[in-house]
Amino acid sequence: MDQIDHIAIAIAKFRRSITDTRTYRGADIGGDHNLVIAKIKLKLCRLAKPIGTREKYHVSKLRNPEVRKEFV
Repeated sequence: MDQIDHIAIAIAKFRRSITDTRTYRGADIGGDHNLVIAKIKLKLCRLAKPIGTREKYHVSKLRNPEVRKEFV
């Protein structure tokens, strides 16, 4: 019998991530398909949080009466 059930992956990215793949017969779904199970081991990278992204306010500009009036 030919195997017609497959697991699709992006080969360039996850080729070494799949450690084991097995097919199990006997899953009664009314067709000639078999149950396919794969063990995948992923190493995910942490995203670095951006430092210093807060906007700084120029409080010294509030000493100017015109700027203070616009702010209020």
